[in-house]
Amino acid sequence: MPEPVFDERDRVNQPTRVELPAELRGVTDPGRIAEYYQRREAQLRDQLRQQPPSPPPPPSRVTITEPTQPNPNTATFSVDEANAARQTLIAAARSTAMQNKPYWERLKDKIEQLMGTMQPADQVNSNVWETAYHTLVGQNLNMLQEQDRQMAADAARIAAERSAPPSGAPVAPVPLDSKVTSKVLPGLGISEEQYRTAQDNMNTGKWPLTADNVGGKRVLIGGQ
Repeated sequence: MPEPVFDERDRVNQPTRVELPAELRGVTDPGRIAEYYQRREAQLRDQLRQQPPSPPPPPSRVTITEPTQPNPNTATFSVDEANAARQTLIAAARSTAMQNKPYWERLKDKIEQLMGTMQPADQVNSNVWETAYHTLVGQNLNMLQEQDRQMAADAARIAAERSAPPSGAPVAPVPLDSKVTSKVLPGLGISEEQYRTAQDNMNTGKWPLTADNVGGKRVLIGGQ
């Protein structure tokens, strides 16, 4: 049984669809989409600038107690422990935000750079991460769509190359006409291979020796 020409590696993935908020449903103009996200980014930055400054860093040891009711059971964290906890929260927010985001990996460096300018309270908020993602998708929409088209074209080309026979591989001959196989070959008493050889000789000018009866005598005609 012949092996299939294509396998799973030859599947051509369709370009992923851009996730847009409700305000942009039905909008196909990339300029309007980019303008929307640029406006969102400016609003986000203005909001962040209006927030009060971050509190000073905690001392080397932080004691957490109930402010109104003293509790002998207090919890103490070091700076390293507090930083580790914050990084865990940031990683959790990032992981939640990146779900079902087709362009996240391609925009990852820009997302990290933008989020690095945010306050710690925003860095642990998955909604802020999603806002940064959608903002960057709007700003880079044309580039992302062009990359999608290029990847689809490359996948189609690779699939076509894999389906083509290797260079130098024998090509199956074209089947002979039914009249040739049913009448000519039996009439001449030759095989299909002999018939094809004779055809090749005639195409290249190498006429085969043939015989005919002339005046009751068999003579050879033609040939080179």
